[in-house]
Amino acid sequence: MFNGLLGTTTPNDHGYTNSPFWSTRILASLIEQKYNVVYSSRTSYYVMFKKASFSFHLPGKQYEKADAEVVAAWKKEQHERLEEAFSDPDTVILCEDEMVLTQATTTQKVWIPQGTSPAVIETNGTRKNRSIYGFLNLKTGQEQPEEAVPSSATECDLSSNQQSAKEFNQVVITDEDGQLRLSPEVPFVIGDSAYGGFDTRADLANRGIGILSRVPTPHNRDGKFSKDAFHIDTANQCVTCPAGNVVAYKVSHLGQGAVSFGTSCATCPLKERCTTSKSGRTIRIHRYQAELERLRAQQRDPVFLALYNHYRSFAERMNAQLVKVLHGGRKSRYIGLEKSQFCISQRAASVNLSRISKLLVT
Repeated sequence: MFNGLLGTTTPNDHGYTNSPFWSTRILASLIEQKYNVVYSSRTSYYVMFKKASFSFHLPGKQYEKADAEVVAAWKKEQHERLEEAFSDPDTVILCEDEMVLTQATTTQKVWIPQGTSPAVIETNGTRKNRSIYGFLNLKTGQEQPEEAVPSSATECDLSSNQQSAKEFNQVVITDEDGQLRLSPEVPFVIGDSAYGGFDTRADLANRGIGILSRVPTPHNRDGKFSKDAFHIDTANQCVTCPAGNVVAYKVSHLGQGAVSFGTSCATCPLKERCTTSKSGRTIRIHRYQAELERLRAQQRDPVFLALYNHYRSFAERMNAQLVKVLHGGRKSRYIGLEKSQFCISQRAASVNLSRISKLLVT
C-alpha cells in the first residue's frame, strides 16, 4: 500500500504545496490524516521508505545566476585544453584535494553515583590541524598523498611563520654610517612592483638571488585611510588606528591575521574618512607583514629611490630592445614552454651581444 503511495505520488498530490519530495515529517502527517496512526519512533517511517526502495539524499544546489550557455562554453574550452595537455608527453595533469583533521579536547556525559561531581579536566584550548593533501595523476592513475606539517590554530608566533629578512637576500642594506647602499654579496635582478611580491622574492631567495624592486603601495577608494595609516605592531600583535584605538590580533597557522575594530568605529569621529562598513574597519595582517613594513619604509628613502631609478632605467631600456621588431620579443615562434624558453634565450643573447659591441666601441 505505501509502496504505491510513495512511488506514484508526491506530497503535492496530497495537498502539500511546494513539496515535490517526500520527508519523514510529511509522511507522518499524511498517515495520521488518513489512518489516524502516529508512530512513536522515526524508524518506522524510515522502514516504509526503505521498503518503497527510497534512499535519503540532500538536494543539489545551483547558483541562482548560473548561465547554462556560459557553463557549456567553459566546459568545451577546458575540454579542448585537457585534450591538448593529454597529447603532450611533457605535461603532467594532477587533480588535488585536501582533508583537514582537527584535534581538540572534547567532553561527554558519564554515569556517576548521585551526590558526586565529575572530575575537572584541565584543557589549554589548543586546537591542532593536520592537513592531508592527495594528488591523482590523470595520465598514469598514480596516487600521491602528502601530509602538511601539523600546526596550532590558536597558539602561533608570527615570527615562526614568516621568512626572515635575511632569507629574502636583501639587495639594499644599511652601512655603518646609516646610509643605504647595494649589497656586494647578493646578485640581483631588477623589476617593478609587479615583481615585488613575496612569492617572487622567496623563489629568488631559494636560488640565491635578490631583487631590486618596490613593493605595492596600499591604497583605498574615495581618498579614505589606506592600510599604511594604521600602525601594525607585529612584535606585540596589535594594530593602532588613526584615531588611537588599539586592537590585538591572533595569527593563524598560515601566519596571517585580521583585526576588526567593530564597535570602536561606531562612535569614531574619523569614521567617514575610514570606512563605510556597518561592522567597522577590518585590517588584514600579511604573512610577511614585518618585512613588508621594512621594505615600504626603505623605499621612501631618497637613496633607495635613486638606486632603484638608476638601475631600472637600464632594465627598461633592455626590455625595449628585446621587444623591438628586429628581435621579436613580444611573441614566440614556437609552441611549448621549453621551445619558447630556448627562443627567448637566443633573443636575450643577441641583445647582450649588441650591447657589448656598443660598449667596446665607446
